[in-house]
Amino acid sequence: MTLDERAIEAGVTIIPDCGVAPGLSNMLVGRSAQKLDEVHSIHILVGGIPARAEPPLGYTITWSPEDLLDEYTRKVRIVRDGMLTEVEPLTGLENMDLPGVGTLEAFYTDGLRTLLRTVKAREMWEKTLRYPGHVEKIRLLRDLGFLDGESIEIEGLPIPIKRLTARILERKLYRPKVEDVLVMKVEVSGIRGGEDKRYTHYLLDRYDKERGITAMARTTAYTAAS
Repeated sequence: MTLDERAIEAGVTIIPDCGVAPGLSNMLVGRSAQKLDEVHSIHILVGGIPARAEPPLGYTITWSPEDLLDEYTRKVRIVRDGMLTEVEPLTGLENMDLPGVGTLEAFYTDGLRTLLRTVKAREMWEKTLRYPGHVEKIRLLRDLGFLDGESIEIEGLPIPIKRLTARILERKLYRPKVEDVLVMKVEVSGIRGGEDKRYTHYLLDRYDKERGITAMARTTAYTAAS
């Protein structure tokens, strides 16, 4: 939002975070919230994962490795009892059974972004989806210091730890031939006309074999393009 005044002066519109999540998730939340007189809860589950769990992390990289590690280290903003609060990343862990993919684990990530400004709700959070066991392995990397934000000196040169980890993970986990899936579930509940209402949106997109386009690329770019 730091560019808001400059955008107004220039007479242009900026649409931030217009991918799959944040992006499409925000649109689905906004559309559902418009139908309600009062919004009680907003729950977003989203994850880009390989079609099958790939060792060693049950994951393949389909987007920026630096941004991926930021999701695992950045404080998470959620809404509890109508109040904005921060929780630690990689917490709120629970298993979810989702159609078409089976059991995945879900954990808090800081993906609400502009929803924190635009929609009022008693409870609101986003959780990222991964294959079971992924969070335990990422916590191990974190506890060993591989996700630290500072630098270490090696042979007289300062080496940013997290950037080094990102580069290593990219070498090992970027597998362009591995097919991926994108899973997203958005639930918005509240009151309409004095009655309880719940709106649920479910997206399951798969790798486009004919065109060689990942599900992550499809759902991110198509949202922005539309």
